[in-house]
Order: sequence, then C-alpha cells, then structure tokens
Amino acid sequence: MGRLATTTAALLFALAVGKPATAQVTIDGAAVQVTTRVTSQLDPSIDGDLVVYSDLSSGDADVYYTDLSTGVESQVTTAPGFQQLQDVGGGVIVYSELSPATGASVIQTHDVSTGLTAPVVSATANDSNPTISGGVVAFQGLGASFDIYAYDLSVGATMAITATAAHETEPRVDGSRIVYQRLSGTRWDVLLFDLSTNSEQLLAAGLATPPTPDLSGDTVVWVGGVAGDSDIMVLDLATGSAQTLAAPGDQNRPRVSGAMLAYDDLGGTDLDVVVRHLPSGAERRIGGAVGSVEFLNDLTEGRVAYTSDVSGNFDIWVYEFTLSEPPPPGDLCEGGATPDESYVFDEDASATIAGSGSGQLVVRAEGDCEDTIVSLDGATLLGEEDFASGAACWSLAVSVAGGEIVSVALDDDHDDDGETGDEDDHAGCTHENQRGQGHTEHGNGNGYGHYKDRGESCSVSVELYLDAPESEPLASCATGTGGAGLWLLLLVLGGLALSRRQERAPIRVRHSDRRFR
Repeated sequence: MGRLATTTAALLFALAVGKPATAQVTIDGAAVQVTTRVTSQLDPSIDGDLVVYSDLSSGDADVYYTDLSTGVESQVTTAPGFQQLQDVGGGVIVYSELSPATGASVIQTHDVSTGLTAPVVSATANDSNPTISGGVVAFQGLGASFDIYAYDLSVGATMAITATAAHETEPRVDGSRIVYQRLSGTRWDVLLFDLSTNSEQLLAAGLATPPTPDLSGDTVVWVGGVAGDSDIMVLDLATGSAQTLAAPGDQNRPRVSGAMLAYDDLGGTDLDVVVRHLPSGAERRIGGAVGSVEFLNDLTEGRVAYTSDVSGNFDIWVYEFTLSEPPPPGDLCEGGATPDESYVFDEDASATIAGSGSGQLVVRAEGDCEDTIVSLDGATLLGEEDFASGAACWSLAVSVAGGEIVSVALDDDHDDDGETGDEDDHAGCTHENQRGQGHTEHGNGNGYGHYKDRGESCSVSVELYLDAPESEPLASCATGTGGAGLWLLLLVLGGLALSRRQERAPIRVRHSDRRFR
C-alpha cells in the first residue's frame, strides 16, 4: 500500500507539469507621497491609516503623524530637543524624548483619539527605541548595560524582560511576544520573550551582524549572513521551519505583517524597499528614479511606509498594494458551482462533449453502482474497483478539445475495453449543456448506448467545469487513486496510443477520488 501511494503521487506530479501553468501571485500598487516640505522627514512607522515619522523642520526632531484616510497631518511634539525613534499601534504613538538639559531620554505615549501625552514609568535614566502592540510598550533601557523592558498601558506597570551583562536592544512586540537582539562579545543572538509564559527562547545565535528582528504572529524575521552579503531569515514558530531569502548584496531592516515582508535592499543599483509575499515568494521592488534611495521602511496590511529622496529631499511615502492571487482550489464535489455541461446516466449510454479547454470532470454516483465503468473516448476513467470503494464523488482534471465521447456502463457485462455488450437499445442519458450543444448517443451498434437491466437502481451524473481550479480533498474524505485511474496515468505518461473507434484529440487526465466515511 505504501509503495503504491508513493508511485501514484509521483505520477500525479509528473502529469501536473504538463498542465497549463497556474496563475501566479502578483503584488500591484502605487506610491503616494505623504510629506512635501523642503525639510526632511524620516523613519516612518505605520499602523492602519496612521503613519508617524520624525520631522526636522525646527532644527531638531519632532514627531508628526498623518491620517491617510483624511490626508490630515498633525504635529505631536513641539518641545526643544529630539523626539524620535517612534512607533504606532492601536491609535497610540510611542516615541523617545531626549532632554537637551540633562541628556536623559524617556518614553512618551500619545493617544491620537484624546490628544493626551503621558510618560512611561521610567525603568532607567535612558529609555529609548519603543515599540507598541496590544497595549504593551517594549523598549530598551540603559543601566550598566542595555536591557529590554515591557510597560503595560492598562495598569501602568513596567517589567524587566532581561537583566544581563550583555546588551539587549532593538525590541519588537506583537501581542504577548517580544523579540530582540543580544550582543555577547562580538556576536549577536536573536531571542524571543513570551509575556504569557514568562519565558525566553533563543532563536538564533552567533550572528556576524546586528539582526534587528521583527515578528508578526508566528513569523519571526531577522538579518543573517555577513556584512556585504546579509540576507533576510524567516522562522515559523509554529512549525520550526526556517528559510533564508538569499539575494545579492545586503538586505536590512526586515518588517513583517501577516504574510507580507518588507525590507531595505542594497543589492540593486540603488537602495530600494522590497515587499514580498512570503507564501508565494512574489516580490515588488519599490524604487523611484535612478539614483534615488528608498529605505527605513515599515509595514502594515496593504501598505508600506518608507523614506525617499526622489523629490529632492527626504520625504515620507506610502506604497499601497493589493495581492492578485489565483482562486483557491475549489471542491466541486461539494457542489454550489454551475457546470458548463452536465449529463445524468440512469442506463448504459454515452454523450459527446461540446466544449474545449482544461478543467474538471466531476462524476457523482447514487445508489448501487459498484459494477459501473466510466470512460472517455474508450479510455477508462473510473473502474469497478473505484465504484466499489464506497466513494460517492470523484473530481478528475481534464483537457478536452471537444467531441470526446463520455460513456457510462452500469452493468457487469463489460468487454475488456470497458464497453458494453450488445443488448437492448435504450436512450439512457439525459443532459444539460450550458452551451446548447452536445448530444446523446444510443442504440447505434457501435458499442455505446446499450442497456441491461440490473434490477437495482444506480444513477451516475457527469459534470464538466472548464477552466475550474483543481479540487482538493475534502477534510472529511480520504483520497487515493483506483487501479483504473493509475492504469490511465501510466498510458498518458508513456504516450501510448489509446485504441478507440474514432480518432480524437489527445486528453490528459489526473484522477483523485472522494471517499466518504
């Protein structure tokens, strides 16, 4: 059984290669300039409609944000000194404020809805680099060394995440998880702390360059490799699988949101931002004119914010994008779709296919059909062992040219080639053809269209869906390939000529059944 299943899977794969290519995921969108002042705006962070950034108009750095839904820009800070290294989440902006008088740095929070600004309870005299998610602010504080802290906005309490002699910096938070980097000697590690379990996990060790990690859900990304050829690393926490996105040159500042990744890419002619769909590997390079730079990106659903000098000075831009994905595999055995052609067989009969193209041929059986054979142009698609297996529906990938004969023999008086013997003539097939074409053949003495009373009820319907995505097995079904289907696959792969009464265009068939438990 195990060997047969392995062989069948290999045949299915080989046959699929010959089918028309499936549509690929593409990333399409347009860049929108957010700021237009002659002074510089840098280092954006984005969440939903809010993009927040540093503005250098006053000679130092102030925090601004723009609501992309209205286009309205608002200034958050006006105090002397530098307010920068900001993030935004859930309508709350967090940033570092450096006092010009004392040199101390504190974390501030600004609620966009209320306009209220409040400090985070200080952990050290120098707190910086805040990030926010779900009411948790993670940041780095400098004491004897840099450590990571978490501040709960709901209760106003600060918790130390690390307390080591090494330097832990660059925190990023998502829900109850915080990722950060640790410098031990000259090497870097990537770590994850889970607030829900109060536990730390080492994800990567001994890296040559600062990893600057980020996370979203179960996906963690960071920079690996060496200077001059650093790459983005992707880790799935749920499965433990890791991937290196190898590319020439340096790739830095990875940001991940759901299934999307963005990073700064130095591997091309200019410094650009690249956005990538992780499941498919589809990418889109976001770049201005030759010689411009795009960098310091941040990512949210459907949007990438970044800094660009394409207009002559550093401005904030947002690339708004959508994914064009192929339709998900349907399960035509579940019904709900309208076939291009359909035929119902209550007796031995045949019908001519009118349409042409690639798609799915769905066969449904009702009643006692264990001796049934379904064939296409004389080649068996489903044999007695398939109908005796307990399955009620099969979906077969086909490519037809039009004019092929689909035949159903309901009795056990079959010739070796799956055709029925000469018995009484009956019109045993009714059909619905969405194209208004096609016909039923019976009683013509050519081996099709003959009926023998079984004494028990069986009805077989055959539906053709052109250009339909290939069905996947139902969760409540088992899958497999019957002997007749495997025989046909071997014939197709071997390029053997099928003996038939009429010369027809070649067909390609892949067979997967639906066994209902």
